[in-house]
Formats: sequence, structure tokens, C-alpha cells
Amino acid sequence: MTYHQIHCFLEVAELKSFTRASEALNLSQPAISRIITAMENELGIRLFERNKDKPIALTPAGKDFYSFFNKFMMEFKKLLSEYSMENGKKVRIYQLGYPSGWSITNFYDGVVNQFHQLHPDSAIEIISYDLNLLKEKLLSGDLDFILCFNSYIRETKSVSSRKIVDLPRLVLYSDVCIEKYGNFTKPSDFSGIPFLIPSACNTESMAEDIKNVMEKNGIDSIIEFHSNMDNITTLVENGSGVTMFDAWSRNLKMGGFHSMPLEPSHSVMLSFARVDNYRVIDDLVQIINKNAFLQKKSK
Repeated sequence: MTYHQIHCFLEVAELKSFTRASEALNLSQPAISRIITAMENELGIRLFERNKDKPIALTPAGKDFYSFFNKFMMEFKKLLSEYSMENGKKVRIYQLGYPSGWSITNFYDGVVNQFHQLHPDSAIEIISYDLNLLKEKLLSGDLDFILCFNSYIRETKSVSSRKIVDLPRLVLYSDVCIEKYGNFTKPSDFSGIPFLIPSACNTESMAEDIKNVMEKNGIDSIIEFHSNMDNITTLVENGSGVTMFDAWSRNLKMGGFHSMPLEPSHSVMLSFARVDNYRVIDDLVQIINKNAFLQKKSK
């Protein structure tokens, strides 16, 4: 089994789509399918449930292998970063995390390449994590930086943040929601429908922020907290409720989902706990801001 196979498996598992994984990895969809099939044949285990009418999902065995390979890749990359060489010089690898519910494919390459041009002795590695893990990974030192919205992490003595860009907030709902509740023409039409929110948002500041947004948009609904965005996506897809996210949501690219803008927008922040080079932070903020702005203009 190769590094390449494991990388493809993790990408498909996180994106829940062969098509989106092929785009992220710059490979054809048939190539991704062949890699996963070869991996399943080698292991003698089916890793994914494949259903034409639903996003692919990990089997129980697939979930166990995802957990194992994810930990393996993190340790491997950490070890590799200590020994990465370029032209005979040690390369400093900075790790940047972001919520797995976001799609940043449109500006991923620009950030990586432009950062390396400014800092030839350094590189940036961008990794997605479930929202429940991002803050923990930053504080433990597994990540150097995280991208997240402003209410997710507050500045403290150990954590600082820089603003990147403002993003419109959205209500995400599905075709099944329309069939169940009727057409939605304004935010207040979502009143009475459960708003499904990740449990990582169940903090005093974030819960208050969500309630304020709902109140401002005339929405009178209960808030239900769920373990992660994957579960929430499935529930929204099945018409069990709606969720609140923003313009970088991966689900906006999936068929069967719709969105409606809410006021006000929220800010994307670059947060960091340990600083060994403030110029790196300043440059990274400018690079992400520039590329994120280009993504907004392209939509």
C-alpha cells in the first residue's frame, strides 16, 4: 500500500465524493475509483458504501481505517516536516487547518505557491479538520494556524487572530426540505424548522451569536446541536432541518442543496497560538486575503 493510495482514500472520505476528490487531487475520477478499488482489493475489505442516489459513505470498517490512516498521516507529515530538504537546506513546514465543511479549492494552490515564493525556506501545508478538533489542534501545537469564523475562537493570552475577509452567512436547505415545508422566499419562512448546528458551536459566545442572527432575520426556531457537519448534512439532505453556514460551504457545490443569505456576515480569521516569525503571519494574512477575494469575485 502506498502513500498515494492512503492520501486518495482520506480525500474521498473527507469530501464524500469521487468527483470532488478528483478535483482536489488533480486526477481523473476513473483514476480515483481505480485507486480506491485497488486499495479495497488489497485489504480485502469494502471501505465505502456506494449508492447512486446518495453521497458515498464510509462502511464501519472504512471508519476504522480512516481513523487509523488519518493518525498515521499526521505523524508521518510531522516527522517529514522535521527532515524535509530543498536544495540541501531544511524546510520549515507550517501547518494551517480549516473546517472540513469549507471548500477552499479555488484558492488553495495560490496560497501554497505564493507563500513559498515569499519564503523559499518554508512551505505551507493546508489540512481540513472537523470543527470539533480545530481549536484543540491549534492549542496542542499540531497546527500552527487555523482559519475559522470570528465567533469560533476568541483572543486570549495564548491565542491571537487576524481578520482575513467577511463572508455572507447562509441558511442551507435541501430539495426534501422544500417538499416537506414548501418554498422559501425570505429568512423568516424558516421559522419553526429545526436549525442543526455542530456541537463545537455550543459555547456561550457562539450560541449567542447564532441566536442573534436568527432574531435579526426574523427566524423563530429551536437550535439542535449535533456531533459534526457530516451528520448535519445527512439530516438536512433528508429534510430533518436546516443549517447555518457561509459562502464557503462545500454543500453549495452538491446537487439537491439550496441557500438563502442572512444578515449580518461574519469574519474569517487567521488564529495562531505560537509565533516564531511575525513576517510569516503578515504575509500569510495578505496572501489568503488576496486569493480569497479573487474567489469571491469569481462567484
